[in-house]
Amino acid sequence: AKRGLVERIPRCDVTLKPGEVLFLPSLWWHEVSAVPDDANPNGCMSVSHQYHPFYARVQDKDASRLGPMLANPLYEAVHADLEQALVGAKEDEGLRGGGRSG
Repeated sequence: AKRGLVERIPRCDVTLKPGEVLFLPSLWWHEVSAVPDDANPNGCMSVSHQYHPFYARVQDKDASRLGPMLANPLYEAVHADLEQALVGAKEDEGLRGGGRSG
């Protein structure tokens, strides 16, 4: 008998200790269960936070290879500010004589 798609997906069980964090990349399927431990049997807590990644891969859903890493357009102004700061820092270094001369 053929197994269903969900049964064929590789699975990984993870147990976190107090203070540990698990990062799940964007769009990863996951299930979370919060279980009280022996030291605190009356409660437990799980926090989820979603954000827009600074860099992202852009590709078709059926692509067989990973697409290029691109700056997320949502952060276009931040990327422009960083680029300007890097250029300014390089110019400052050159003015202070930190640049190499040929």
